[in-house]
Amino acid sequence: MKSAPVHFIRELEIRSQVAETFEEVRKTLADALPDARIEHVGATAVPGALTKGDLDVCIQVERGAFSSADQFLAALFNRNTESGRTASFSSFTDDAREVPVGVQLVLAGSREDVFIRWRELLRRSPELLTAYNALKSSWHGR
Repeated sequence: MKSAPVHFIRELEIRSQVAETFEEVRKTLADALPDARIEHVGATAVPGALTKGDLDVCIQVERGAFSSADQFLAALFNRNTESGRTASFSSFTDDAREVPVGVQLVLAGSREDVFIRWRELLRRSPELLTAYNALKSSWHGR
């Protein structure tokens, strides 16, 4: 399957729409997953980052909550079949919203539990963010 060309914009261009969408998603998820850590991650969570224009949400849960959270999310969203699925990671999508949504369910402390740390690294390091944006720019339109 051939991928479509990817185009990037500055997160600032869609910051308000993303914030509204995140709040809608967060409220829905928080009621059903009260013990989960629900975080806005990905490029739209990093000021100055280049983004495809989507919202990424990380849901971090403890081991005993992973299976039920996975089942709940599968009923609410489409499974992301292009992403791997393990006993400690599941990925979901919702492209029906104004801002497309990707949801990453991770087991706290697992090897897949990198989304929040990556966001924090990009926020703290202007050099890393510059390199990240340069890498994305090299793929713009391809």
